[in-house]
Formats: sequence, structure tokens, C-alpha cells
Amino acid sequence: MENKDLNKNNIYNSIATFINILFPLITFPYVTRVLGVAGIGKYNFSNAIISYFNLIATLGISSYAVRECAKLKENRKELSSLASEIYSIDIYSTIIAYILLFVALFISAKLKNYTSYILVLSISFIANTIGTSWICNAVDDFKYLSFRTIANQIVSLLSIFLFVKSENDLIKYVMIIVFVNFIANMHTVFYRKKYVDVSFKIFPNIKRHLKKIILLFSQNISMLLYTNADMVMLGYFGNDEIVGLYALAVKIYNVINGVIASVIGVATPGLSYDYAHSDFTSFNKKITYVVNYILFLFIPAFIGINLLAPDIIKLVSGNAFALSVGALRILTISMLFSLISAVLGLGILFPMGYDRVNFNSCIVSAVSNIILNLYFIPRYGVYGAAITTATAELLGFINKIKYIDKNIRINSFTKSFIKYLIGGIIVGIVCVVAKKYMGSTNINTLITIVVSALFYFIYLLVIKDEFFINLIKPIIVKIFKNV
Repeated sequence: MENKDLNKNNIYNSIATFINILFPLITFPYVTRVLGVAGIGKYNFSNAIISYFNLIATLGISSYAVRECAKLKENRKELSSLASEIYSIDIYSTIIAYILLFVALFISAKLKNYTSYILVLSISFIANTIGTSWICNAVDDFKYLSFRTIANQIVSLLSIFLFVKSENDLIKYVMIIVFVNFIANMHTVFYRKKYVDVSFKIFPNIKRHLKKIILLFSQNISMLLYTNADMVMLGYFGNDEIVGLYALAVKIYNVINGVIASVIGVATPGLSYDYAHSDFTSFNKKITYVVNYILFLFIPAFIGINLLAPDIIKLVSGNAFALSVGALRILTISMLFSLISAVLGLGILFPMGYDRVNFNSCIVSAVSNIILNLYFIPRYGVYGAAITTATAELLGFINKIKYIDKNIRINSFTKSFIKYLIGGIIVGIVCVVAKKYMGSTNINTLITIVVSALFYFIYLLVIKDEFFINLIKPIIVKIFKNV
């Protein structure tokens, strides 16, 4: 995949990620006000619990499938055979996940109050397994995934505004999220026939895939332990309100981190191909593109979020969530370590086949996060949870550095960092001036975000930043073609 194709796929993927952010930002202020802090807490606690069982349902299959199927995307017959085996293994793992979930619901007194929400959320196991979205990733069809995301979010938005009217409608909110996703995955079942013929095999060649899948599964479960442990432990040590406060900070963190990190998932198939063929020239161009994209977005986002954190929290969810501000600021530090770790892990070590190194790093993060949570959460609540997340991310990426192939180079890193840091300072100046003279109303916060972004883009155009120009050129050309 050339950088031009990477740029195109990244644009589609960024659109999908942006839509996944924009629509929840539209609905979330409404949902938090209607369902309240306790309702949001119940949903996020249930979702945190279900995510562990969802991990069992999916194993490490998605990541493994994308990497392995990408190698065969030009051969429909071999791709179909491989995809069918992986799909069949996924079905068996989903059955196991349901058995374990029912056992957990039966023996845990704490979970009984959340049973209805957890059971509805568990429908996502079936949807994700049957949908096989990883096929579209493997064949680089990010255009379809982008349009599917847009349709998905539009239906969700309309349904939430139509049916979620009071605190008693939490179950309706959960059902909307789950069933819209289910329908989207069912559409993919028919769409994937464009590339592959998937069928269920009663006796798939499990031995061929199991070792690598289990290793990726172990990595994913350790990763989930430290990303979700704080939410679960807040629920056990605290109450639904505390979970709700932290969930808001985490949601904002996740959507911004997701947009910035989305480029890594787009680049991974091409990076895997280049490394397998020892094409370090192409590999280094791609990884440099990834790093530039991350710097381009992260630096101004980091500065802007820290300066506007109270206003962003108020904009998204109102004054009831004011205690989320400190946690959000701490989580921006976690975002820095998370992005570095993602570049090293998914962008470099994963294409190198160093799954065990990634697994060991995740174990370090998971264990440190759980241990630190036991001390910090009872004493510092949401702030303690945020601190432990940042610390876990830091320890995780430190463990990866020494394994990087010496042939891998990120070109002009210092130059790019300084360039985007100056742009970030411009964003900060705009935010400070706007807050001082415009105040902190919701509309003024939106105006401040838009104006600071415009100043940032203008600065990049003035200095003729090659990365930014190449990023927006396809969009501008397409707009003018349609005019």
C-alpha cells in the first residue's frame, strides 16, 4: 500500500472515527441529563463487565485475522478458506463466552442488579462474530466501513432522541446501542461476499491458528484489565455516581485518543507487508506518516483540552459532572503515553511479529494498574483512577522501546515536533484570549474550539507544511470536482 493509498484510507477511517465522536457528542449531553449520573454509572459499569466476556468471545481474532488475511487478499480461494476457519473458531469462542457469562451472573450478588443491562449488551457478541468486520479491514475497504459507521450513528441518534425520555429509559438506551450495531453487522454479512466466501466449519484447523490467537488474546485481556479495571474497581469501592463522573472523562479521552490513534490501524496491514519483505524504505515512510499524523493532532488537542477542560465538561454534560475536570486533565497525560505505546506496539512490534513483547508490556501495565488502583481509588476516587491509568501506560511503552528494529527510522521527528508544538501554542493563545474576553458559555466554547482550529490550520498553510497539505489535498480536489 503506497502512501497515497494510506492517506486515502486514513481519510475514510478518520471520517468514520470523527463520526463516532461527533454523534455521541450530540447525544451524550442529552443522555447524561436524561439518565442522570447514576444511570450513566450503571451503563458504564455494565459495559465494563461485559467487555471482559466480549474479549473471550473475540479472543485475539480480529487483530490476527486482519494481519493474516491481508497477506491473501489477492487470492479469493485461499482468503475464503482462511476466513472461514477464523470465523468458525470465533463462533466457538462466542459460545464459551456466553457460558462463562451466565455462570458469573448466577454466582455474583453484585451483578444481579445489572443483569438486564448486561444480557442486552451481550447481544454484541453475536453481532460482532457474525459481522466479521475484520474482512473489510484486511482488504483495505475503509470506504465501506466509513459509510456503515455514518448510517449506524444517524439511526442511533434519531432513536435515542425519539425513545429515551426519562431516567427509567436506561434499558431502551442500551437496546438502541446494541440493536443498531447488530443491524449494521448483518449488512456486512451480505457485503463481504464481494471479497470472500465465508462458511462455518464444524472442525476448523484450530491447531494452525490457536497459538497466535491465544497470544493475542492474552495481550488483549491484559490490556482490557488495565483499561477497564479502574471503572470496575470504582464500581465496587464507590457507587454509580462516582463511576458516572469518571466515565465522562474516560469517554472524552477515548474519543479523542481514538481519532488520533486510528491511523495506526489503517497503516498496520501495509507495515506488516513491508516488514515481511524487508522493505525498510517503504516501512519508514509509512511509520513517519503515522507519527506525523499523531503529532499533528495530539499536540494542539493536549493543550486545548487542558485549557478548556471545565468548559468541555460543561458543554458535554452540564454542571453535574464538574468533578470530572481533574480526571480529564490527568488522562491527557495518559493519552501521550498511550499513543507512544500504540506506535511502538501496533505500528512496529506487531508487524515485526513480536506479539510476545506486546503481551509482556500489557501484563506490566495491567498488573501495575490493578495494584495501584487498590491504593489510589479508595483514597482519591476518580483522580486516583486517572493517575493509575497514566502510570500504567507509561510503564507499558517503556517496556517496548528496547525491542525496536534498528533499521526502523522516523524521519525528521524533531522538526515535526517543534513545528506542531508552535501550532499548539497558537491554539493555546487563542483559547486563553477567547476565555478571557468571551466567557464560558457553551456556544462560546464551540466558537473557541472552531476558531483555534482555524488558526492552527492557517499557520500550517502559511509555513507550507507538506504533511498537512498532502492530507487535505484529496478532500479539496474531490469537493471542487463535485461543484
